[in-house]
Amino acid sequence: MKNLIVLLAMLSAVPANASTQLLSDIDAPSAVEYVEYTTVIQELRLVPVNAGINPRAFAYQLEADVILGSNPCQAQGTTVELVEALKDGVLEISAVKKVPVNLEERICTREYLPVVQTLKSEIRGFAGDIEAIVVKNVETAGVDFTIVVK
Repeated sequence: MKNLIVLLAMLSAVPANASTQLLSDIDAPSAVEYVEYTTVIQELRLVPVNAGINPRAFAYQLEADVILGSNPCQAQGTTVELVEALKDGVLEISAVKKVPVNLEERICTREYLPVVQTLKSEIRGFAGDIEAIVVKNVETAGVDFTIVVK
């Protein structure tokens, strides 16, 4: 009985919103920071498609496979996209991976079950405006795949 009275006295001293405040701190999503960097395209498929009746026009269907992570745990929260940049008549395409910074806080198994994402893009243009298409980092970092547009 004495323990019950002591417990009630302790609970009456705690503010009413303390328990909800602690729960809201636990449930609140933390701000996740990301690091962006170019990554290697494991497999590239570039297929010419119908560009229309204009003889100067060209079109390609691009599909690129990119590894998000070595296993589902490491790939969690990682995204990738194709980024196109036109510089001096050359269209440069690269895969940019966005990875959460908190990877070192994760505890993942060391199994190798790569998570692969296929990216698709359609490239259209005119031969006078674009002289070449360069896809960066194909199969190996630093190796580029170039198509000269005529």
